[in-house]
Amino acid sequence: MDTRQLPLGPMPSLETGEIHVWFARPADLALPALVTGSDRNGRLRHARMQQHFLLRLLLGRYLGCAGRDLRLVRNAAGKPMLDGLTGNSGEKLAFSLSHAGGWLAIAFGLGLEPGIDIEPSGRSVRWRELAQRWFPAGEARAIEAADSPAREFLRRWTAREAMVKSMGATIAASLSALQLDPLDPDRPTQVPGHWPEPLQWSLRRPEAPGGVVVCLACTGRLRRLRSLHLQTPAISPPAASEG
Repeated sequence: MDTRQLPLGPMPSLETGEIHVWFARPADLALPALVTGSDRNGRLRHARMQQHFLLRLLLGRYLGCAGRDLRLVRNAAGKPMLDGLTGNSGEKLAFSLSHAGGWLAIAFGLGLEPGIDIEPSGRSVRWRELAQRWFPAGEARAIEAADSPAREFLRRWTAREAMVKSMGATIAASLSALQLDPLDPDRPTQVPGHWPEPLQWSLRRPEAPGGVVVCLACTGRLRRLRSLHLQTPAISPPAASEG
């Protein structure tokens, strides 16, 4: 995985048909104190503003403008998107973000509509109850038979979430119509009627930091998928003075 540090140097080129997925732990980055308050609500506001700061920073670098000048809007399902801006090629620059377990993942696509979802791999999850309630019987049996049922459940859940995010839909309205191959959680077999056909989907597992389960979804021809890790440079301790 490609590692980049703050402050950002030259950005990697994002070409048509490519998706870049950036991973960061906002709490570990030397970001400004955007809000104050030590209560839970204050910490949540601070985390959200850190996420938006990083999103605007990266969007601005891809588009060659100041991130603060970008106008973000939301669709009816609440998905954030750029208001009419495109990359240098004239193709639409789209993005998707997900945060869990202290990690933030942001996927950027040019000419593609990415959907990204991450979950902590060690998350305690009622996998049997949820699989039996929401997944078809074949998938529920595949989860039950897996070496790590909880992780297999998360692989199938992140695939669904990523597809929903790519479509700009909601999980509540889409979950009952989504099915995956019991033998392959990255192969859709059924989707809502107004979505692109199952064979038009690409579901990938980008290289990611340890401790997370991640899925990237899009329709169309995905030419290249690239993972990047955004870090703050390590600060060396001051040298001991002589004397």
